[in-house]
Amino acid sequence: MDIEKGTNLTHLKRVRKTGEKTEEGVDIIEIILCAVSSVSEEELNVIVSEAHGRGVEIIPRMMKVSRWPAYNPKQLAEFKILWPVALRKDTTR
Repeated sequence: MDIEKGTNLTHLKRVRKTGEKTEEGVDIIEIILCAVSSVSEEELNVIVSEAHGRGVEIIPRMMKVSRWPAYNPKQLAEFKILWPVALRKDTTR
């Protein structure tokens, strides 16, 4: 969805553990599906419904994450407060 809409979130790690577990002892994870601008509410409802049909519970919510990749350790430290980020080496600098 992001590629079709011209949004680039490749600098973000897509999955993170919340540190919580379900009543059955299964780890709860958070997954970035796409940028908010890449999906309509109707499309998101379809995704949630299809996942539920496969036995997967999705509770969608919006998260604040860095729009830009981190290019140095200081940026990495600041950006990863919101969400895990990968450090990108900029060879043009």
